[in-house]
Amino acid sequence: MRIYGEKGVERGGAHICDDRGAALWVPPDVHPDEEALDALLERSVAPEAKDELFDVYSEFDRAHPSEPHWFLPLMGVDPFMKRRGIGAALMMHGLNMCDQDGTIAYLESTKPENVPFYERFGFRSHYTIDVGGHPKVVTMVRPAKKANP
Repeated sequence: MRIYGEKGVERGGAHICDDRGAALWVPPDVHPDEEALDALLERSVAPEAKDELFDVYSEFDRAHPSEPHWFLPLMGVDPFMKRRGIGAALMMHGLNMCDQDGTIAYLESTKPENVPFYERFGFRSHYTIDVGGHPKVVTMVRPAKKANP
């Protein structure tokens, strides 16, 4: 979390909803500490899985939009609190930041069943990451919108 999300937290991208859900949005032009991430993966991933994992990370790099964007790497809701609007509140909070900036929003859905949820907020499939035995990941983008003055 520190390697990937600390800079997002520092820039106001972390949101908690009544201790029942949380989201981390990483602001435009903020990137994880790549060297620290590579070192973590190098020491914590089984040797036989490293080549595939690094191929997957290359695909993540390819999928990321080149234009400035807010990135949602993490969002979760307490399973006992699902279907109570917490995920929607977390999503709207982050999308309001995107709209204030006039930037696109980007995410990577590791669960196909979550894609319709994201589509309700204007996200569209962008790229599918399908490498070896790694689960498929659907990347999604929501176009930039301007906030109402």
